[in-house]
Amino acid sequence: MGSMHIRVKKNVKILQSIQSKDYFIVLDVENPGFAVINGVVKRALEHCENGYISMEKLMETALREGLISSVEECEALKSVLEELVETGFIEVDGYQPSREYECGTSYDVWPPPDEVYIHITNRCNLRCINLL
Repeated sequence: MGSMHIRVKKNVKILQSIQSKDYFIVLDVENPGFAVINGVVKRALEHCENGYISMEKLMETALREGLISSVEECEALKSVLEELVETGFIEVDGYQPSREYECGTSYDVWPPPDEVYIHITNRCNLRCINLL
C-alpha cells in the first residue's frame, strides 16, 4: 500500500481495555465488529483521526516518536493498519474495503445487538458463544 493516505473513520471509537492499559478496543458504532490493538497502533491511529495522512508520513512519525525502531516493527505496524483498512475501521482516500466484517455468525440470522459488554482478559475463559 505504497503512497496511500489513510484516516480513522468518523464512526470509529477507540476504547481502553479495563483489564490492561496496554490494549484498546476499536469499535465501529454503525457496523458490527471490533478489533483489539496495542498501544503502539493506538498512538499511530491518533495521527489519523483528524484527516488523511500518508502511510510514509505516518511511519516517519512513528519512528521519530519511538513507537517503532526497526524495519520489522515498521512492517508489523503497516500490516495491522492494512488489516484495519480491509475490515473498514480505517478509510483510504478513494478506496473501498474488499470485504465486510467477519463476526463468525451470519448477519441475517442474528441482528447486531443494541449493547455489547466486552471483558478482555489475558486468558481464555472458554465462554465464547462458539464454544457452547
